[in-house]
Amino acid sequence: LPTIRDVEDLPKLQHAYKSMLTSMIAVDELVGTVVDTLTNTGELDNTVIVFTSDNGWFYGEHRAVGKELPYEEGIRVPLVVRAPGQASDAVASQMVLNNDLAPTLASLAGVTVPYQPDGVDFTSLLDDPVGAPWGRVVFLVEHWYGPTPLMWQHATNMALRFDTNNFDLLYALSFASLTNPTEVTGREFYLLNFDPFQRTSLTLPPSLENTFLQYTVALLTCNGQSCHLLEGFK
Repeated sequence: LPTIRDVEDLPKLQHAYKSMLTSMIAVDELVGTVVDTLTNTGELDNTVIVFTSDNGWFYGEHRAVGKELPYEEGIRVPLVVRAPGQASDAVASQMVLNNDLAPTLASLAGVTVPYQPDGVDFTSLLDDPVGAPWGRVVFLVEHWYGPTPLMWQHATNMALRFDTNNFDLLYALSFASLTNPTEVTGREFYLLNFDPFQRTSLTLPPSLENTFLQYTVALLTCNGQSCHLLEGFK
């Protein structure tokens, strides 16, 4: 990613940030138009609306510009779901992933998925965002990218993101190669409740570092129910 060089970059970042916010006006107008059209045609109560994003963006945080890094600014995205008959004006704090969207939408549509997805149906959170049981306490963040012609052959970075209500630690690392996941080029550890901006990486005992590494590899290679169990679902 491009890095911040000096204070001369700050006005450019501020301009980019304000421009991005300005562009959201058109998005807001589009959402309003869609909802108005659904209301006028009598289809609003027969429609599920999902509003989210694929990634966050760095405006100088961690001296980076862009996306792709597994820090909080990059991995936390908004998720707003409006579904007929579900709880309204409620906020859920549980960790939900983008791969949860497919099984959730299938459930809302009354469709049976013919295989076990890696994601988990979160319609229970739509019914009761506060009291519904939800098992996920950790998930894998991964970004694959490499120089042409090796694109998608190398894991640029991977991280374990823990639910801070259960285990206050984010573990981030960089792999040199997917074929040799123990060849790590960098490691960073943060206590998010005490260091929410992830400014001070901790030093952990080698045994604990190795435990996290093996857990990361297990999540990398899991599928379906095995992923659910590793994330904390029973």
